[in-house]
Amino acid sequence: MNQLYDMLEEASGEKIDRNYVSEATIKAGVVRAEADTPPADSFNYFEVVKYQYFNSLGLRGDNTPEYARYLGYVDATELYPDMKVTTPEAYCQEILSGKAITIYQRLNSAAQ
Repeated sequence: MNQLYDMLEEASGEKIDRNYVSEATIKAGVVRAEADTPPADSFNYFEVVKYQYFNSLGLRGDNTPEYARYLGYVDATELYPDMKVTTPEAYCQEILSGKAITIYQRLNSAAQ
């Protein structure tokens, strides 16, 4: 996430406020939320999901390309080397220039 913030700050020239959650806070949140054992269909279960998600993404690194490769997944560019991809940097420039097309733009007319 820091790399994304760095890229956006560099491209836009603006500074983004970053609010970090400490490892201790995340781990304590997981323990506390799971100890409360709210039913999975209750709104309170969101606390369990939230802290488990923070733990998975921020601490364990389950969302990294390295971990995906370890699990045997391949990148789309490995399967389709001729496929043209838009890099995050290029998409950021499209956004800042006002030329970016939103991901679900084609659905806008269907919703009207």
